[in-house]
Amino acid sequence: MFRGSPVRQMLAFSAVGVLYLLQPLVYGTSFPYISRVGVFLAIPLLLCYNGRRGHRSKLIQWGFYWFYPAHLLLLYLLGRLV
Repeated sequence: MFRGSPVRQMLAFSAVGVLYLLQPLVYGTSFPYISRVGVFLAIPLLLCYNGRRGHRSKLIQWGFYWFYPAHLLLLYLLGRLV
């Protein structure tokens, strides 16, 4: 929606972040707010993106495809072990 306008992109991202931060107030739940503030830590990283696609490698691509289910399986097995 805001392609080519990083300022508008970050304003929209921040607006959604504020709504995420205020969500426990609406639902009356107590949730540690410090963990929700972390969503704003992504803004400097997003501002560093120059819009160009990075280096492409089949090894990296398939590595990421396999990493996600493999680490979930490892966490499950560790949970069962403990």
